[in-house]
Amino acid sequence: VARLVEDMSRVFAPDEGFDPAGLARAFAIRTTDHVQYVLMPEIEVLLNREAPYVDLLVTSLSEHGIESLRSGTCELAVGVFSGLPADIHQQALFSDRFVCMVRADHPVLATGLSLAAYCDLPHVLVAPRGTPRGTVDEYLAERGRRRRIARMVPHFLVAPLLVASSDAVVTVSERLAQRL
Repeated sequence: VARLVEDMSRVFAPDEGFDPAGLARAFAIRTTDHVQYVLMPEIEVLLNREAPYVDLLVTSLSEHGIESLRSGTCELAVGVFSGLPADIHQQALFSDRFVCMVRADHPVLATGLSLAAYCDLPHVLVAPRGTPRGTVDEYLAERGRRRRIARMVPHFLVAPLLVASSDAVVTVSERLAQRL
């Protein structure tokens, strides 16, 4: 534990004598496939250039992500979190906005996507932690609306495949949609 704390403190608050190129150790990270898809290419370039001997052991983020941080089985959890306990440090990495994805010949593209039309469509919900409601559902509930979740999947990268062959819509981050 002492070595881990020392290594992590050097990574997050490097002094002038710290050389990331000489750091040779593994870091365990828990995150969603969304974050992996959006951030890992840039992280890969950075590590190859700055810290070539650092290994990343990336596993899926689950409902036990906080316990993994506490137990030391992972050093970092990257995702959207709310209501974290005081002993867990949190830092925003970036902000993004939601966009909708539908198949290329979807009828809604000709008419436009109003809130009413959005709510009437079947939805694919990506729920990495298995929760059947998300941020969008909370937003809709505040406006007295709801949507029909026709498919719930645990991974972001399968959702566009389902949308591509149906009348469903999926709401995802703009960064992910742009990459796809």
